[in-house]
Order: sequence, then C-alpha cells, then structure tokens
Amino acid sequence: MFFFFLKILFIYSTEIETASERGNTSRGSGRGRIFFFPVSLQQRVAELEKINAEFLRAQQQLEQEFNQKRAKFKELYLAKEEDLKRQNAVLQAAQDDLGQLRTQLWEAQAEVENIKAIATVSENTKQEAIDEVKRQWREEVASLQAVMKETVRDYEHQLHLRLEQERSQWAQYRESADREIADLRRRLSEGQEEENLENEMKKVCRKILVCRSVRIRTQDASADLTAATADLSISCTKPHCVMPCVSLGSS
Repeated sequence: MFFFFLKILFIYSTEIETASERGNTSRGSGRGRIFFFPVSLQQRVAELEKINAEFLRAQQQLEQEFNQKRAKFKELYLAKEEDLKRQNAVLQAAQDDLGQLRTQLWEAQAEVENIKAIATVSENTKQEAIDEVKRQWREEVASLQAVMKETVRDYEHQLHLRLEQERSQWAQYRESADREIADLRRRLSEGQEEENLENEMKKVCRKILVCRSVRIRTQDASADLTAATADLSISCTKPHCVMPCVSLGSS
C-alpha cells in the first residue's frame, strides 16, 4: 500500500508539472489568458487525499491491534512466572530434604564423639565394649555415607539427563521463536493483516516463555548439582570422620 501511494504521488507531481508547462505556454501566447487545472486533475488530488486518509486509518488500526496483543503477551508472561515460582518451591523442598540428611549425619558423628569420650575413661576395663562401639560407629558412618553417595549419585544422574533434554528443547524453542519473531516483524513493517496473526504471536510468546523456563531450570539444576557434589566431598573428607577410631585405638 505504501509503494502504491508513492506511485500515485509521482503521477500527481508529473501531471502538475505538465499542467504548469501548458499554463506557461498558454500565458506566453496571448495576454489576459487564464489557465485552469483540468477537472480530472482535481479528481485525482481528491482520490489521493482519500487514499492517504485510508492509509492513516489502517495504520492506526494496526497500532491498536499491536497494543492489544502486547497486553495479552504480558498476561501470558505473568502466568508463566507464577508457574516458575511453584516449580522453585518444589525444588526448594527437595533441597530441604537433602539438608535434613546432612543434619542427621552430623548428629550421628556428634553422638559418636560423645561415646568416644565416655569409652576413653573406662578403656582399661571395657576394651571389648569400646571395640564394639567403634565397630558400630564405623558401620553407622559407612551406612550414612553410602546413603548420601547413592542419593547424590541418583540425583546427579537425573540432573544430567534433565539438563541434556532441556538444553536440546531450549535450542529448538529458541531457534523456532527467533524465526517466528523475525517473520512477525517483517509482516508488521509491511503493514500486512492476517487472520491468524494473533495465534502466531501467542505461539511465539509461549515458546519464549518456555525458553526462559528451560534456561532458568538449567541454571538452577547446574548450581544444585555443583553444591551437592561439593558438600558430599567435604563431608566424606572431614578429619573427624576417621580420627575418632585412630585416637581410640592408640590410647
């Protein structure tokens, strides 16, 4: 429509120049002669003004539709944010469970330390009982560490699988969303109106939100995996996990 409007303006300017030349010729050929623009030229000017008004109305309508679709996109975005908050709450609950396991391990180690102190006082008369306590302590610590290792191993495996799947989905959604956004921008810049434009923008909005959700979950999962692995390494290499047995045996 815009190029058609420019073409009409060019024809209009050409006719005005031709009419001006004819008017100058007619004025040079005799005195007192007055040149009037032809009726067809006046009609053409009226048509151009009408086309210009229609173009402005169409442009205003496109802007209104774009504002409405932008408001719908904002609603979809806020809804997805609420969904992400719920997912983060579930992840936080899992992290709390893991923290409880760590607390139980530390409590067991503290209890062993107390038993060690009591057994040291009567070591000469109760060596066999002390040996039994040490054996039970080793078994309890080994059992708790095995549970921790197995839990972290399973959690790490699940996170790796989920990370790979979500990375692949993120790449696909992002590529598809970029293509559709570029196509929508091209259509808006050309002033095209299509019946399914609103549905396409909704699809793009959903894909953008899914990309963001996948990216956030991937970052959170990576951070949780790193923290869990580091905590397990620290718990398994703490000196007080093995020193009680050595001190009891050497005293």
